[in-house]
Amino acid sequence: MRMDLLGFYLVLTGVAVFMVRQIILFFSRGRSLLNRWAQEKGFQILHSELRFADMGPFRWFTSKQQLVYFVQVRDREGSERFGWVRCGSFWRGLTSDQTEVKWKDEYDDAA
Repeated sequence: MRMDLLGFYLVLTGVAVFMVRQIILFFSRGRSLLNRWAQEKGFQILHSELRFADMGPFRWFTSKQQLVYFVQVRDREGSERFGWVRCGSFWRGLTSDQTEVKWKDEYDDAA
């Protein structure tokens, strides 16, 4: 009986460790895509926060496999902008290298 209980706890611990590892990899992949996007576009990220509720223009068309960040960036000329960056694709999630930005000033003007 004790061996069965020990085996159960070992399996449970293994599953918990695997799930925590997957969550860490998920969020680090999102951060990696955000940093790559900024570097490719010539932006310096001044501030970023992960958004789960207020995703701005991405609110209705974002899957659970994607991450949305609200960012403040500075371009090469020194201008600062605010916007939402969505990482990953709708179907492939963060296994895709896709990123998309919607700038706050353009979104506010359209609303």
